[in-house]
Amino acid sequence: MSIVQIAKLAGVSTATVSRVLNESDVVSEATVAKVHQAMKRMDYHPPPLGSRRGPKAHLHARLQHRAIAFLWTAAYKPGMGRDLEASPANGTPTGFTWPGGQEPAETLTGHALLQGAAAALRMHRISLTIDYLYHSGCLPAIVENQKVDGLVLHGPEPEESIAAKLRQVPSVWLLSSGATTWGDRVQPDHRAVAVKALDYFASRGCRNVCCITYRPTVRGNRYHTERANSFEQHSRLRHISPITLGMEVDEPTDSQGLFSAAERLVEQFVKLKPRPEGLFVSNNLGYYVHEHLRRRGVEPMKDVLYVCGDREVVYQHMEPEPAKVDIHSHEIGKLAVELLIVRLANPDSPRITLMVEPTLVIPGVSR
Repeated sequence: MSIVQIAKLAGVSTATVSRVLNESDVVSEATVAKVHQAMKRMDYHPPPLGSRRGPKAHLHARLQHRAIAFLWTAAYKPGMGRDLEASPANGTPTGFTWPGGQEPAETLTGHALLQGAAAALRMHRISLTIDYLYHSGCLPAIVENQKVDGLVLHGPEPEESIAAKLRQVPSVWLLSSGATTWGDRVQPDHRAVAVKALDYFASRGCRNVCCITYRPTVRGNRYHTERANSFEQHSRLRHISPITLGMEVDEPTDSQGLFSAAERLVEQFVKLKPRPEGLFVSNNLGYYVHEHLRRRGVEPMKDVLYVCGDREVVYQHMEPEPAKVDIHSHEIGKLAVELLIVRLANPDSPRITLMVEPTLVIPGVSR
C-alpha cells in the first residue's frame, strides 16, 4: 500500500499523510480524520509507530507551548541616539529614544520575512509573538519564562546578557546577520546574487564590469562582501575584467552618509578608462548611485547596464528602471519556521544553514 494512493484519496499531500502516520501534532483534526477515513476505505492498517522498520529518527516535533516568538534585535549605530517618530515602517512610539543609539533592525525586507513566517505558523496552528529587543532588560516575558517552543530572529547578535538567554531556546536566524556560533539560519545565497548579475552582463556582451561595495569587516562576512568577492572571482573565471570600488569606504549610518558615499564612488566610476559596460551594486547604495549617475550624465541601463541591489530596498519608480535582485524574503520567512520545527524534532543535529536561490529581475523581461 502506497501513501501516494492514500494521499490522492484523502485529497492531501504525501507529506501530510506521513505526518499523520507519525502522529504529528501539526496536522489539524479535520485533516487527520480525512486521512484515517482514506486508510479505512483502502483497508490499510499501519503497524504501531514504535514497531515500524527503518530509522527511528523523529521527523516531527511535539510542541509544548505551540508558540513561537519572532524578535527583531537592535542594530547599534554609534552616536545616533535620536528620537524615532512612529511610522508604519518601524512601529516605534513617537518620542521614544533608543538606548545607546540603537534602533530596530526592522525593514521592508523584515516585513516580508515576518509575513512568510506568520503564514507558515498559521498552517501549523502555532501562535506567534512579535517583539523587539530594546535593551538588556527588555526580553519579552514569554521568552524570559521560556513559554515559547522556539525563536525566529532578525538582526545582529544582541549583547551577551540577552544572547545567553536566547541560546536556551531553539532559534533560527534570518538573512546573514546574527550569531555565528549558535542557532540555525535561512538566508539568500549571496554568492549566487553576484553570479546572476554577472551572467546578465555576459549575456549582453560586457567585457569590462564594476562592482560597488563597502570595506570588509573583521567580524564575519557582511552580505555585500560575499557578493563582491563572488562577483570578482567569477568575472575572472569568465575572462571579464572586473573593477571593485568602495573597499576603503565604511558602511554609512544614515541617509546623508549613503548619499555622500554614492557621490564619491560614482565620481570614481565615471573616471574609469575604459568605462565598464556593466555596474553591480552589492550593497544598499543602489538608489543613490542611480541618482548620482544621472547627475553625471550617465543613463543607467542605456550608457551602463545596471544591477542595483535587492528589490525590497530599491526605491520604486526609478527611471530608467534598473535590474534588481529578488531574494524571496517571504519564502525565507516560511522556511525559517519549517527549519525551526525540524530543529525541535532533532535537537542534537548539527547546525543547519539553508540557502535560498535569488532571482534577477530585469526590466521588460517576464519572470
